[in-house]
Amino acid sequence: MSAINEAYARIDVATIQDLVNRIASLEKRVYDGPIAKIRNEDKNIRGTKIFARAINVPSNSSDSIKIEFGSGTFGALPVVTATAYDPTTGKGDSESPTLIMTDLSKTSVKIDIKRKTKGRLIIHVIAIGES
Repeated sequence: MSAINEAYARIDVATIQDLVNRIASLEKRVYDGPIAKIRNEDKNIRGTKIFARAINVPSNSSDSIKIEFGSGTFGALPVVTATAYDPTTGKGDSESPTLIMTDLSKTSVKIDIKRKTKGRLIIHVIAIGES
């Protein structure tokens, strides 16, 4: 191995080891102590799971979609938010669509889309709950 190749190999190993150490130290920086007191019981983020997904809704799709979180993701009903984004910059529709969430369970939620005209949408869904 030439001296130049050896030097690059040392830099790569050192850089990779530094990244490993930095990632490992992130666990120590995330606070997992009590963040709230509810009914005289301390609550923390341990056991909290977060589901986040961007759902592409083509213009020819149904106005009702079911989002699956997966079985075993949440141990109880999660808190779910959904927002609509119009990647076409609102062509033909000056009002944003209305999203109505129904049939919430530990494994899924149904979202009904109410809109004036059909066009492509992206729905951002975030669910947070206990594991």
